[in-house]
Amino acid sequence: LRKDVGGRPSLDDLYESNVIRQATDNIIMMYAPNSDPAEYEVEVFLAKGKEQQRFSEWLHFNGHFQVFTRGDEPEVTTSKRKGVIL
Repeated sequence: LRKDVGGRPSLDDLYESNVIRQATDNIIMMYAPNSDPAEYEVEVFLAKGKEQQRFSEWLHFNGHFQVFTRGDEPEVTTSKRKGVIL
């Protein structure tokens, strides 16, 4: 990813994205709106899928044990890119 991504990433944020887009069938990305504490919610989503439906799942990351479990979408997420609350 580019270093100046300020929110949920998209395909346009991939470094040299034309090569990556052409060479891959599926691209899965992860986004953590707040990763300051040792435990936080992470969104895993399909950014590009060949013959796949788009999906978005929220996982809970426990940094103490480096474990992902099923999580819940945070109640309020701020998108720095658009400056709005989603």
